[in-house]
Amino acid sequence: MIGAFALFAAACATPRPAPEPPMSTPMAPFPEVAFTDGPTLDDPRLRDQLAASARRLLRLPVVVEFDDAYRLAVTRAWLGTDLADPAATALQLKLDDTSMGVALLDSLRHACPPGPRCAVLVDATWGPVLSGMPALPGLGPTRDTVAVRRFVGLQPAGTPARVRIEG
Repeated sequence: MIGAFALFAAACATPRPAPEPPMSTPMAPFPEVAFTDGPTLDDPRLRDQLAASARRLLRLPVVVEFDDAYRLAVTRAWLGTDLADPAATALQLKLDDTSMGVALLDSLRHACPPGPRCAVLVDATWGPVLSGMPALPGLGPTRDTVAVRRFVGLQPAGTPARVRIEG
């Protein structure tokens, strides 16, 4: 019995190697991008100009409308700065956030003040993340898809009603 205790005490007295640092992947910040003024939101050729921007990053003023008070879904989104109901000519958007690490809806829930609508700025590219998906007719109004890359934040007061384009 004493021999077992001596063996145990000797094992405890042996110095242990220093612990390895925990594995971590450093988070890289979203690179700063210089934007130039693009088309205004009331430009009749806005859709064509945005589609022609290929895969350039766009800073878009977007108004989102939540499904209910719990903000479990975004019902509608459109290009704009005004929380009022959008004009019939407003570009309705489908916000594709599949390339984001944190879902856009989570960011919206935390940033937006109480109410059914919220005006935000997002950095996005025109078109979906994955292209070539079949269109399903008859599933509601036609909306243009934008691939949201980053939630910038709430629109500051006096945000110009225009799109900003990378470069």
